[in-house]
Amino acid sequence: MKHVGLLSIVFVLGCVAGGVASQVAVLPARAGSDAPRWEYNCGVNASKEQLNEAGAQGWELVSVDVLATAGEVASDAVHATKVQFCFKRAR
Repeated sequence: MKHVGLLSIVFVLGCVAGGVASQVAVLPARAGSDAPRWEYNCGVNASKEQLNEAGAQGWELVSVDVLATAGEVASDAVHATKVQFCFKRAR
């Protein structure tokens, strides 16, 4: 149960901290292919408002990774200081 609480805290702190910024370039699919084409957007420490705006623009959250933490594990006072959010949407 501690892990669920810790993950919740990590997510909330990540949402409060910053902005979705970096873009990842994706090569186009081969001509004549019916495979879906996706574009990707990853950024660090997005706010709740930025996450909602990304959703309104058609971005789907596909991963959340904790890149850095601070605090002490023994005291359950660990929190994320850097969280990466990655989104995708159809081209």
